[in-house]
Amino acid sequence: MKKILQIALAASFLFVSCKKEPGSVSGNVYYKFNDYVGNKPDAGATIKVFNLDKGAEPAVYEGSADVQGNYKVSGINPADYLLVVKSKTTTALTGDILQQLLKNAEGVKAVFGVDMMTFKSDIDMLSALNFTNDGLIAGMDTSNYTENEVKINENKAKIKKIVDSLLAKFPKDFVKAFDLYGAFGPKIEVKTIKVEETKDVNNNTDFGVTYS
Repeated sequence: MKKILQIALAASFLFVSCKKEPGSVSGNVYYKFNDYVGNKPDAGATIKVFNLDKGAEPAVYEGSADVQGNYKVSGINPADYLLVVKSKTTTALTGDILQQLLKNAEGVKAVFGVDMMTFKSDIDMLSALNFTNDGLIAGMDTSNYTENEVKINENKAKIKKIVDSLLAKFPKDFVKAFDLYGAFGPKIEVKTIKVEETKDVNNNTDFGVTYS
């Protein structure tokens, strides 16, 4: 009996000694209000830290930015994670949002089960059309206004067709996670991070100017 107790105590000690202390993720989220006011805090921005270790619990840690744009998500078990910061204030074209997800295709697939590489050609086409429209808008003057307006509207029709097609293919929970409901949605920052024992991952997010 005494031997069994000693073994149990030894096992308990080994478990406690092997258990890693949690880390955290903190930072500030802000955006550019205009050239005169400058940066403002993105109060209410949401922060989600998804565990890339399939089956690990908890699967996600959550937080939000305060009125000064600051946040801290504590008690995170050391591991690799997909960090997603979603703006409360700024918006972006859906094509730009999908490009962010495409650049982090491996992590997105691990968390949401969506293979962004499958949709790469469509997402790249969205980016090209949006880039072309930006150039047409910037170059509009009295001599070519009507001609450029026609081209812009043609491109917008193509963009809408591609976006509608993509959103119809995505799982509903994926669409909901990133508010992918139309031509534009909240700006996001997506990246893979490593949380280490007792350490803080500092991540500041600049969402720049909002889409208009």
